[in-house]
Amino acid sequence: MASSSAEKTKWLRAINQAVDQALNGAAQDAGSPGSKAEPPISRTASYTFYKDGRLKDATYEGRWLAGKPHGRGILKWPDGRIYTGSFKNGLEDGFGEFICPNKALNKDDFYQGYWKEGKMHGLGTYR
Repeated sequence: MASSSAEKTKWLRAINQAVDQALNGAAQDAGSPGSKAEPPISRTASYTFYKDGRLKDATYEGRWLAGKPHGRGILKWPDGRIYTGSFKNGLEDGFGEFICPNKALNKDDFYQGYWKEGKMHGLGTYR
């Protein structure tokens, strides 16, 4: 504990400097070239996956919980696949729609229905 006003002022200045450095350092790290931001913990946000094999280069926009898609969202892959619907613990789960380009037929495959743990499951329509 500071025993004089001079010590108290010095102590407060040191704390403010440390807070400023931490905040400025965090902002610089997130924006520096080559660094990858981590997924948000719990909020609505957009994020492009860069590690996960199944989701590599896919962009997710929607609700998050504990760093994983959870709730309503949309997942888009660079090859044109799109899933719009519910997520649970990072996987498609609940009702959703999936569009997948089919180059052989020159039109999209489409599934609308229920999902469980990332796979089509239950009632749905596939065309």
